[in-house]
Amino acid sequence: MQRYAVRAADRLKEQHRRTQRWEHSRPRDNRPTNATYLDLVAAASSAQSPDVSRARFAAFVARALTGARDRGMTDTSIARATGVPPATFHRWQKGDFKTAPDLDKIRRFCDGLGVNPAGALAALGLSPERDSPEPDAPLPPEIRRILRTLADPNVPEPDKAVLREMLSLLAERAERGRPT
Repeated sequence: MQRYAVRAADRLKEQHRRTQRWEHSRPRDNRPTNATYLDLVAAASSAQSPDVSRARFAAFVARALTGARDRGMTDTSIARATGVPPATFHRWQKGDFKTAPDLDKIRRFCDGLGVNPAGALAALGLSPERDSPEPDAPLPPEIRRILRTLADPNVPEPDKAVLREMLSLLAERAERGRPT
């Protein structure tokens, strides 16, 4: 009887060891707990990798420099017009930078060459509004409550229609210049 109990205990230990090895060998479940996999993929695809940003910005700088040279500008005249040293914009053209270039230098470069800086910011994966120093003013609590009501799936559609109609009437009234 004792032998049987020892063998049974050994079998249980071996089974436990196999289970542990199997648990550690399988890939972890990387799905997010509060979002879908598609949300995670969409967020990852909207972000631009540093290598892609570097290549796009290098192509942007190359196009801008080609345009400037077609107009007869030399490196020294480009440096004088933009305030950016030739070594810097040649480094940008090669994509030889680790961090994103200084926004002030990018603006001076673009302004000096007559190029839209939004293209440079888009190439770097930035938006022109991102570097805005002034954040939007917070919404009053009444407006947030109205927005939550309009977004709530439990609120009947006729109630939402009334709210939308009232908001459009208030907007028209404000456009005409009447006090609200």
